[in-house]
Amino acid sequence: MTIDQMTSREIVQRCIQFRKPPRIGLHFATDPIQGKVWDTTDFAGVGYARDPRWVQQPGQREWVTEWGIRRRSLGTQIGEAVGFPLAAGWHVLETYRFPDFAAEWRWEHLQASVDEAHAKGKYVYGPIPSLMLLPIDLRGMENWFMDNACEQDNVAVLLDRLVEARATIIARYPEPRSALLPLLHLVQSEDGYLTAAGIDFCATQLELTAAETTAVATFYSMYRRS
Repeated sequence: MTIDQMTSREIVQRCIQFRKPPRIGLHFATDPIQGKVWDTTDFAGVGYARDPRWVQQPGQREWVTEWGIRRRSLGTQIGEAVGFPLAAGWHVLETYRFPDFAAEWRWEHLQASVDEAHAKGKYVYGPIPSLMLLPIDLRGMENWFMDNACEQDNVAVLLDRLVEARATIIARYPEPRSALLPLLHLVQSEDGYLTAAGIDFCATQLELTAAETTAVATFYSMYRRS
């Protein structure tokens, strides 16, 4: 089979499995930056539906996400966090309402999105909430850095709740491997590189073998090993 006959999905799968891929998988798609868009990608991201009440509207400079985080536009879809729902203190966590990722309406179109991406020959992946960036946006950066030194019990409670949310999301994906790339990225963000414990965590979360997870982590140069 020549490269012209292979789909993006087949190329990425060969990369992950070290089966003599004709080239590396490409992913240059991004938000428009100064009017420029890169649309070349072998991948397609699918995931849960976001609550329309908490989505940035056209022309809106500031908005509140479904996590209660106030964001300010920086010219991209992400924006900068400027309001932190747990900044007032850890007592707020007792009444804080986490987004409900078990709600059926979030997943009504997931399989159709996966099927559409596969029909286009794309390798599909799904996002999950970050264990590093999301807590910072919930507590504020200065608070979060201090928390890791002085409030480790409360940090553990928050992270446990976020892991529960992630597990709910992962269980909804048609293929657990869909969440592997973003999960590896998030685990790496904790220590700056991927540890053996981080590899084992990803494998356990997604019910993959350590060998399968290591194969992906060692293939992509964006993942750093200890």
